[in-house]
Amino acid sequence: MVRSPLGPPSRFLLAAVAVFTELAGSRNPWRASAFEELAKYYEHRERNYGLALEMARSAIDVESSDVRLRRKARLERRLVRGKNGTLLG
Repeated sequence: MVRSPLGPPSRFLLAAVAVFTELAGSRNPWRASAFEELAKYYEHRERNYGLALEMARSAIDVESSDVRLRRKARLERRLVRGKNGTLLG
């Protein structure tokens, strides 16, 4: 696990991530929401934008929404830009 700039995750946060991961792994009514919550976790807590984008795309594959599409677009833009705001590549 990459070190978060926010400090170590609490045991409750780790438990939530485990539950969301389990929900995302099988067909159920909460699968899209689980992927969305994992995308938020990886984007904001772990700062792992690649994995956050993967989770956002998975959420859209299960059930698309405007909010999920905006998150995906934002993550794609974030991955194109470097930390200092300049374009990569």
